Amino acid sequence: MPLLHPSNYQQLHSSVSQSVSRYHFAMIVKVAVAVVGGLIGWAYMRIKPPPPRICGSPGGPPITSPRVRLDDGRHLAYREWGVSKDEAKHKIIVSHGFDSSKDLTLPLSQVS
Repeated sequence: MPLLHPSNYQQLHSSVSQSVSRYHFAMIVKVAVAVVGGLIGWAYMRIKPPPPRICGSPGGPPITSPRVRLDDGRHLAYREWGVSKDEAKHKIIVSHGFDSSKDLTLPLSQVS
């Protein structure tokens, strides 16, 4: 078995130390990715909203308005106001925007 010349030994030592430092760097990157992924998962679980409570179901809010069941299974709540159906000359249906509800008030006259 031939002996290594001192200059060859130095090259071999620097080559081994470089591969060890690359290995440590790769390990640190993998651990950092795992820690960041865990933190993101934890944060998501903390800010995830609770499941919706369905109106009329046990533990859910009560049904406070008349509603119509749609073909796809959802319900559409509505509110009637104004003059009675017997006295009304016209039917007006108001569709509200996304940021409003059926309980909005419109500046209309209540006189028929």
